[in-house]
Amino acid sequence: MVQPKTIGKTVLKPEKSPGNRRQDLQVVVPVKNEIRNVEAFDATPATGVQEIITADNSTFHFLRLCRIFLTGENTTQRILGKEEAIYYVNRGTAILSINGATYTLGKGDVLYVGIDSQVDISANEMLDLSEFKAVLCHTAYPVQLVRHTDIEGTELAAHLGTRRPMSERTVFKLVDKNV
Repeated sequence: MVQPKTIGKTVLKPEKSPGNRRQDLQVVVPVKNEIRNVEAFDATPATGVQEIITADNSTFHFLRLCRIFLTGENTTQRILGKEEAIYYVNRGTAILSINGATYTLGKGDVLYVGIDSQVDISANEMLDLSEFKAVLCHTAYPVQLVRHTDIEGTELAAHLGTRRPMSERTVFKLVDKNV
């Protein structure tokens, strides 16, 4: 089994507004050699909850992204209205409490949380957590936990090559076979 790897040291930057996190770039499309305009976002965490992709700074109508960086000294609470969220552990160990149930997640683990939920997030030590949200959702689905160790070596892990150089990598289809 391949364990999830941490590449590089933990880097924190000063807090930025969501508007200052967006950059408009031009990239060359491989093979076609045409130039395309794209939105890029600085997702480097700062302490606390940092909004990265919002309705005001992107054209992504249904996607939101936050980085949550906690130490053992602080906690945060997220209230999901008509949003569903996936919490992905980048570094550390997360303790998430949802509607009375508590989940402990390690690096590479994912927790799906449905609409109209309250998520209490804490950590005993350093935690770097990504929160991906889909907005304007209408159907309530139960909480689902996907551990990295459970999907490694299954059809949910698509091997696309080697780790170095970073031209090829392993992609994990964490939500379903299409995402």
